[in-house]
Amino acid sequence: MPPRRARAGFTIVELLMAAGIFGTVSLALLSFTSTSVRLIIRNLATNHSHETLRTSGQRMLADLHNAASRFRLVNFNGTTYTDVPVPVATSNQDPISGQCPQRARERRSFPSARGRPLPGRREYCRR
Repeated sequence: MPPRRARAGFTIVELLMAAGIFGTVSLALLSFTSTSVRLIIRNLATNHSHETLRTSGQRMLADLHNAASRFRLVNFNGTTYTDVPVPVATSNQDPISGQCPQRARERRSFPSARGRPLPGRREYCRR
């Protein structure tokens, strides 16, 4: 019979060290998982509240849009004005002043033109 020391196996010290390391790693993983789950739940709750707030804001904006009516000029007897011209803004005309940017540039660089198109130049605003 061979001596006891020659048999294959682990000593009690090696088993206790392995169990201690395994326990420490397991505890660290459990702690990480627990913290991660709490943060995920908090993040999902925050996302849900933001989504609810966004849809509520969109619903309120849609209600405001649907509640508004178009502006109309009305006479004292209730009929609408039809002889008021509606200004039409083009892509190259200033909607506030109604002037062409090209004409303003010509007036600044050539004061003698006085608002008239210069000879040989096209008028860029469509009216």
